[in-house]
Amino acid sequence: MDEATIQTQSRYNRIAPVYDLMEAIVERFAFRRWRERLWSLADGNRILEVGVGTGKNIPYHPKGVQVTAVDLSDKMLERARRRIQELDIGVDLRLMDAQRLAFPDGAFDAAVSTFVFCSVPDPVLGLRELGRVVRPGGQILLLEHVRVNKPVIGRLMDLFDPLVVRLMGPHINRRTVENVKKAGLEIERVEELAPGGLVKLIVARAQHGQKRRLLFIWKHRLLASTEKFKHPAWGVSHSRRVYELSLQLATEQGVTVDQDAYLQPLIFMIWERSSLTSGQGWTMQSDQFKS
Repeated sequence: MDEATIQTQSRYNRIAPVYDLMEAIVERFAFRRWRERLWSLADGNRILEVGVGTGKNIPYHPKGVQVTAVDLSDKMLERARRRIQELDIGVDLRLMDAQRLAFPDGAFDAAVSTFVFCSVPDPVLGLRELGRVVRPGGQILLLEHVRVNKPVIGRLMDLFDPLVVRLMGPHINRRTVENVKKAGLEIERVEELAPGGLVKLIVARAQHGQKRRLLFIWKHRLLASTEKFKHPAWGVSHSRRVYELSLQLATEQGVTVDQDAYLQPLIFMIWERSSLTSGQGWTMQSDQFKS
């Protein structure tokens, strides 16, 4: 694990004994009904819960389905195991990092997570992992508190975020809806559950085969603008050509490219599977990327 992930694990191990007490009031008057609402939407026989924590979602797991639940904190999992024993419910608990899920592609019909991606060090990486382990078209259900999109409140959240992270663990200024889009997941709808959009219920889907393959090809982005596409190793003309080929590939595979989300060409996989030699330009075998 990297240093940020180790620190996150340490924080949640530290607060695990008092975690339920810390959230007791909001759990009773808000979180409980939101959890029930989220889990009522879950569909499928194989469901992954990421960030099970002390097991607050376990009472709302659908009956008669196979639930695998993971968490980064072993101390949190100890409390989840006790809850499972008390409720006499079968759940497969595993110690695991959401950024590196040890499951094969398409292993689950759906994934569910509540108030987790505020804490994952690299939330986009973690969300991509959900998209990988859920079958193409499968559900990804998220309940998250996010940065309020108001100038004054948002800036205050940014100001106090480092202190909150150090004391309690979660970031309070994450833009999770935007992160879901960056991860390449398809958002079906977003419900605002708290004033100012502080808490959101996000219903998304894992990409279908062709879109998932295209996003894999576009794994590494060129950080660029609409007018200029540069890479340190190449000139503007070559980089612009990569961008054009990315759009061509998307069109051939029937993928609608969101210009806001995929403005920069994600070029390294294209580079590996094409020939770029001085004076010869690019050769693209786009059919090899098809599902």
